[in-house]
Amino acid sequence: MAMGLVLAYALPLAWRGAVRHQLDQWLRWLYSGFTAWVLLGPLLLSLSVFTDAALLLAALCSVTMAWCAWRDGATKPRNSGYRDVVTNLLNRSGLDVVCGALPAASRITVVVLCELKDKKHPRYAMGACSALALQCFAQLLLRSVREGDFVARIGSQEFALALRDLDMAQAQALVQRIQAGLPRFASLDNCRASFGLALVHEMDSLDTALHRADVALYQSKEEVGHSEPLASVV
Repeated sequence: MAMGLVLAYALPLAWRGAVRHQLDQWLRWLYSGFTAWVLLGPLLLSLSVFTDAALLLAALCSVTMAWCAWRDGATKPRNSGYRDVVTNLLNRSGLDVVCGALPAASRITVVVLCELKDKKHPRYAMGACSALALQCFAQLLLRSVREGDFVARIGSQEFALALRDLDMAQAQALVQRIQAGLPRFASLDNCRASFGLALVHEMDSLDTALHRADVALYQSKEEVGHSEPLASVV
């Protein structure tokens, strides 16, 4: 019963975190079911063998949920001050926190800067985009990256990706998938995204890597022919 009370106390914590994969949701249901079994099983069954088996399985599930909570805590900040209010992505401060002083130490190998602009807006030169377009683009970025990668909105129209364990060719393929996904959102029909990619060297700070990606982004916007989204690499 004591273990059941501990599991019940931890249950709200297990449900509080964000779900990034379907497996997380199944683990939560499994954890909830075992917690209920531990609490109610002794009242329903008199055979101790079932209770013992439930306690063992609940303990294993508890360890699994603890690992999931640790993983979430290790890969993203919980402070709401690290979140962008429009897109709910990390902001620049949040990106600094998750990447650390030396991003390469966290196995971040490539950073990508993205700039979204509305081609038909009268203030196109200033990069005006609607909040809905920014939110849709944020969702597109989140769907395109893998677990362990980081997505942030670091400016009015600028987004950043910090990609782990990818080489430049793989990062370029990911950018191409993002570009191909733009027409799938009606709110992004009139938008064009430009990208700059940069490798993260062993002793690079996040600022250094983002600066090189910014140079690449500037080059992509200076290329001849702006009818299609562009990407440049440094």
